Amino acid sequence: LLPYRGANLEDLYNGFRRGPDDLAPSEISRLVGNEAWTFVRENPLQALQLAMQKLRLLFNNLELPINDQYYFFTRYSPVLRWPLPTFGAIAAMGLIGATVCLKQWRKLLPIYLLILSQIASYTATFVLSRYRLILAVGLILFSAAWLGWCAAALRTRKYGRAAISVLACIGIAIWSYTPPGSFHKEDGFGQQYLMLADVYHSRHNYAAAERAYRQALEENFLPYRGNLRIIRIAAAHQGIGDMLAVAGRWTEAVQSYRKAVEELGTLTRPIALAQLERIRESLRSAEQNMNH
Repeated sequence: LLPYRGANLEDLYNGFRRGPDDLAPSEISRLVGNEAWTFVRENPLQALQLAMQKLRLLFNNLELPINDQYYFFTRYSPVLRWPLPTFGAIAAMGLIGATVCLKQWRKLLPIYLLILSQIASYTATFVLSRYRLILAVGLILFSAAWLGWCAAALRTRKYGRAAISVLACIGIAIWSYTPPGSFHKEDGFGQQYLMLADVYHSRHNYAAAERAYRQALEENFLPYRGNLRIIRIAAAHQGIGDMLAVAGRWTEAVQSYRKAVEELGTLTRPIALAQLERIRESLRSAEQNMNH
């Protein structure tokens, strides 16, 4: 957690209220850590099930997003659309490679520890695609080792061993490429369009920014829910209002600012109040220009 001054846990966990405002980082870490251990002690089987789900996500081919959405970027990057090996292939080959290299574990101990530390970290916390880049490094090394092992097995005519390892790799690949749960590749596009609009805005491409802000409202903002989702919806309405104001379309700008205010009207946390004050200032300015 990276809390900001004035944060309350309600800002980080929808509907989760604890303690006074202005919690220090150490206080938030201690509070959330205690809640986590309490859950594990009271629900050991459920905690184990969650850990197994996260282990599956960790080695799944799916690229789980938050601020960076791999599948959104493929719309704009030809390189990402090339038929290159994805994480699922690397995971399958890397796990088999780690198995066939076990006899050399002392020599390869740093790589094994790297992989095990990543597994421990993310089964205990949560999985995002960008977080497992370090894990990919170890898996790529073991993938290369496995390909070399297969080549050596074929040269020495140990076809049975090579075939068994290939079949095992295929089995792991099927497990890795099987989609988990109900996640859709378009989930989270709202956040991506919101950030894209901000980039267009910073480059003074106001028409493109307005289109992107409007598109953000057509998409969902997963994994953000509750208050965090409302804050982003309000930001999109505010962005539309800003673009309309630049174009001198004051009546429409006022309408967009009012929609943003309505979205934030029920929130009382510091981050929402600060955003609300900025929007109200923009609204007052737009109303004055509209009346002139």
